[in-house]
Amino acid sequence: MQQLIFFDMSGNEAYESNYGQFYYDNSKQMIRIDILDGKTNLGGSPSTYSVSFWQDYANQIEYILDRTSNVCTSIPLTTHIGSGQLPSDAIYGASLLLGSQPVYEYFYKEHYEGMTYQFEVGLMSGTCLPYNVEIFNTTSNGNPHKLVATEAFWNAVPSVPPFVLDIPSECTSSSVQLLHAFDLDKRIFSIHESLRFHAVPS
Repeated sequence: MQQLIFFDMSGNEAYESNYGQFYYDNSKQMIRIDILDGKTNLGGSPSTYSVSFWQDYANQIEYILDRTSNVCTSIPLTTHIGSGQLPSDAIYGASLLLGSQPVYEYFYKEHYEGMTYQFEVGLMSGTCLPYNVEIFNTTSNGNPHKLVATEAFWNAVPSVPPFVLDIPSECTSSSVQLLHAFDLDKRIFSIHESLRFHAVPS
């Protein structure tokens, strides 16, 4: 997975850029994201980071492991995991070729915490596995306005390796601190919120 996130806070533009691995298991109600190499200028000075997220929807808890400090925190989950399917009101837009692989582009809107976003999702022919996701904020009349996040998925496979969704010992010890989302470091909070979009579509 490759991801770019754009921010416009009080006129101060910032970005997040990262790549890593994304795992999704609907039967276990689990998502894991490993960000291996992240870069950002959020807050002013450029910095790098490496972080992993385990989103356990069956138990409504999320674990966030900072790979640099090896410190794990947990926060309550307030959303549900998506079905893995496009919503019924998704509109087919166009197809494109990735080499010889057709990718079919669909558009739909999602409402999240009082905001409306337009999604563009590209699904690969034959497997229906995702290739690209673009997220735009919208104007007051619902038209797409600014790109807020873009993602690309490479080397997708239709299975999850054994044990990859197991919660690590750093996150199951009694020293793990339970936080609310707004208590997270700004950098981690921004990544966390963008990744939560994966769980919103039903």
